[in-house]
Amino acid sequence: MEQWVLVLFAVSSLVFIGVVAWALLEIRRIMTEAQETLTAVKGHLVLLIQEMRETTEQADGLVRDIREAFQSTSTLWYALGDVGQAVRRVQSFARDTTGWIARLLNRMTRGAEATHHGNGFHREDDLAKRRSADD
Repeated sequence: MEQWVLVLFAVSSLVFIGVVAWALLEIRRIMTEAQETLTAVKGHLVLLIQEMRETTEQADGLVRDIREAFQSTSTLWYALGDVGQAVRRVQSFARDTTGWIARLLNRMTRGAEATHHGNGFHREDDLAKRRSADD
């Protein structure tokens, strides 16, 4: 019976050593693949970081350009605001002047009608004469 125990122990030891050897070989294969993957990722990561730096620098440049453009256009907008105020003043002046001229012309035409009425001419008579002349 001792022989059977020794044979059983020997067989189980061989199976155990085989399983452990297989597990160690699998762990080694996995570690090799992991190392290759990490090396590839490291190379890609370096490139990615460089591209991120370049993109950030470009974005900073664009922000600077936009800021400068906005500052230069803000001066333009202020100038246009001043021009708009001047245009409003001219419109107001033109409106006032037009009203003054219209009142002056209105007074002048009333004065002319009064002169015709004082000489015996009437507007209705003038219209009647024009109609008869047209016929």
